[in-house]
Amino acid sequence: MKVYTSLKFIFLFTFLFVHFIGESQSLNHLETDDLFAKAKQYIINRNVDSLQFLLNDRKKVLKTQPEKYYYTLSSLHILNRQEFSFTKKTIDSGLAYQNVNINDRAMLYNNHGTNNLFNGFLQEALNFYDTAIQITTDSVQKIKINTNKINIYNTLKQYDRSIEFIRSTYGDIKTYEVNSLIYYLMANAFYGLEQSDSAITYYNLCLNSLNSKNLPMTCACYSVIGKSYARKKEYSSAEKYFKLAIDSCETNKTDRGTIYNIYASSLIEQKKYALAEKYANQAKQIFIETNNLHRLSNAHNKLYVIYKNTNRPFKSLEHYEQFILLSDSVNKVKLEENLKEIETKYETEKKQKEILALKQDQLEKDAQIAKQDLKTANQRIWIIVLITIVFLSLLGFYIWYSRKRLIQAKEKTDLQNELILLEQKALKSQINTHFIFNAIDSAQGFITEDNYKEARSCLVDVTRLVRLTLENASEPTVTLEDEIDCLKAFFNVSQTLYNNKFTYSIEINEDIEIDNVLIPPMIIQPFIENAIIHGALPSTNSIHIILKLSLDNEILNCSIIDDGVGIDYQSETKNPLKRKSMGMAVTKKRIEKNNQEHNIDTNISITNNNLKGTIVSFKLFTTPAY
Repeated sequence: MKVYTSLKFIFLFTFLFVHFIGESQSLNHLETDDLFAKAKQYIINRNVDSLQFLLNDRKKVLKTQPEKYYYTLSSLHILNRQEFSFTKKTIDSGLAYQNVNINDRAMLYNNHGTNNLFNGFLQEALNFYDTAIQITTDSVQKIKINTNKINIYNTLKQYDRSIEFIRSTYGDIKTYEVNSLIYYLMANAFYGLEQSDSAITYYNLCLNSLNSKNLPMTCACYSVIGKSYARKKEYSSAEKYFKLAIDSCETNKTDRGTIYNIYASSLIEQKKYALAEKYANQAKQIFIETNNLHRLSNAHNKLYVIYKNTNRPFKSLEHYEQFILLSDSVNKVKLEENLKEIETKYETEKKQKEILALKQDQLEKDAQIAKQDLKTANQRIWIIVLITIVFLSLLGFYIWYSRKRLIQAKEKTDLQNELILLEQKALKSQINTHFIFNAIDSAQGFITEDNYKEARSCLVDVTRLVRLTLENASEPTVTLEDEIDCLKAFFNVSQTLYNNKFTYSIEINEDIEIDNVLIPPMIIQPFIENAIIHGALPSTNSIHIILKLSLDNEILNCSIIDDGVGIDYQSETKNPLKRKSMGMAVTKKRIEKNNQEHNIDTNISITNNNLKGTIVSFKLFTTPAY
């Protein structure tokens, strides 16, 4: 997980650098035009506010060089990570001009590729880059576009392919006069292969060949050299380069915040929690100011780890909840974007059908006029013909109208099914991705410590949990036996993830045939998770969680009992029961839906344990499996 996050930062910066170095080349012949000469420099320095100011004089530029205007404006959109369709429209506006210079057209296609690349459409990006390479006559442009393809190989983790491509183009680049970008791409590939020494060598070659004004590239090189030394556990060297990276990116808040986050991770590994807290808080503040939810979530996760390891449970819980909340917000935004895309697609198809219907109506009207003209020639014959045509027209209209209604009904059903699938995905997200990734991180930690037995056990539990969750979530009901298997896997993974902060037991009445009792899937798990997070994690001692199940006719009585901090403790701090999570709200509605047809009490009872801790109880209506 840490390697993926690091590579994501490296490759994102590289895409921006490759893209805008290509821009500077394409604008070289415009040095006499003050507007574009300044725009070129602003793009290279990523000074987007000044660039926007220059482009305000739209009429003047469109009269002289429209393709340059749309090319520069689309580059600005890419730099600002504007919406995919918005950027695409700007590029298409430039391509719409008929007399566009062939090399400028190639760079517009290059922008199409970069826009697709940033939005995850890698194959489409490769297609646009290939088109740009085929039509350009500028050898420098061709090399620049090829570097974009190398970055896609790196994104796909095809690092050997990147290295082979670079060497086939430039030979031994240690002795070949090439620009800093090629060194940087080669270093990225070696970093992806975890060959830290080779990566450091090429990053230093890149730094030696850089223009002193190229602060973004300098910042990136220093940052990844620092991570490479941290990976080798050479922390003093890593600290030196992290500080150089921070100094070189003072004008760019987002890059500086990202480096603070990376530096904090290195300090956590060294158990320098006080200094790590300082940089994680600085990163958090920057991402709040820039409204970067994804990276803000990462900063809260680091603070959660720091406070957890320094025995500050209240702050640890506070940042853990913020981490979960922000992760859910990012997932919600993605879900809303998918829904918007579905709605847009539906509206487009609907309009196309309306246009087709209007054309059909117009054709019928024209046919009626023609029939009326022919009627005057031979009254008797054309009366029969007219009756026949009218009959066939009505029959055809009836068939067409019926088919149209069926198609509309099918489209509506398909849309509803898609929405249902999205709801099911939201249900599956009760086992959050960050939970699984953290568990895998724990397994990686065991491997690092040469504790292969624990690592294997952890991975088996994680795999089993994911498989059971996916299998159960696709069914309306599952047997109590399958639900208990899934809960055991969840318990085991949680024990590993939270350093055995709790033990558990499952008590089932002898009269229950667990393979003959059907209940909704994943309906008990949120209560177990609440007991762990709000009962076990704040506690300074290991606690015990008991799941009790008993069957009264067709009603399953469920109780989750823990001897953790209890309701009183939670109310004195920050009572999570007063602010229900999305998962608990969905679970309550599912219990109500399951029980409402049988007049069963749907209240969820939450009381204090006699000694200490909490008791949560509820009822479920069950059906027999056979």
